[in-house]
Amino acid sequence: MSDPHDPYRSSPYPPPQQPPWGQVHPGGAPAQWAPQSPYGAHQPARRDGVSLTGFFLSLTCCLGPVAVILGLVGLARTGRGRREGRWAAVSAIVVGGLGTLGMVGAVVSGFWLFGNTKLIEETSVGHCYDRWLEDSSSVPLLAPRDCDEPHDGEMVALTDQAEVDEVFAFLGVDQDEASGDQRREACALLAPERYGDALGSDDVRARFLSDWEDPSGRDVVGCFVEGADDQLTAPLAQR
Repeated sequence: MSDPHDPYRSSPYPPPQQPPWGQVHPGGAPAQWAPQSPYGAHQPARRDGVSLTGFFLSLTCCLGPVAVILGLVGLARTGRGRREGRWAAVSAIVVGGLGTLGMVGAVVSGFWLFGNTKLIEETSVGHCYDRWLEDSSSVPLLAPRDCDEPHDGEMVALTDQAEVDEVFAFLGVDQDEASGDQRREACALLAPERYGDALGSDDVRARFLSDWEDPSGRDVVGCFVEGADDQLTAPLAQR
């Protein structure tokens, strides 16, 4: 017996068939089957900010020790693929370590250099010295040496730039244009009398050194006497 509520009871067409692949979306496309993982969707590993920070700090001049510490921390954080950026942690350790060694070497060298050299105003007349850093610095440094051993020169006079200007004015010549003989003569006027014979010889040359690139007024200036062709091996005058 037919169902009086059947909407197809009086229709000459058969009822529609259910698609074999299941329900149809409102747009007409069949629903796609997606397998579900019992562990949920896979999440990519996050980048480790500590490792990246350590790497960038390792490229700076003075933060090598901090970079090494951050690199070690980042190495632990990126272990077993928990985070990305292991390359940054390793780079921070290597580059930061090299930078740290260089910084320590520079500091030690600086302490040694300034502990074993003197500025012009710290020198003394009658003492012998070797020149340091004159080519790479506008401020020459002098390292004390025994006058009976090979040395670059001897300090024979210490004065100020104002007196040096007066001496060259007395000689009638500009200091920057003075010849070697005129420099020795100016130095002889400023030095103790015992250096007179030494400064009259062509075997030596006189140089005026200062801690200032362009000294003037009361800036300290020293007359430093060197061998004309080689190092000196004895005092220039008897003490």
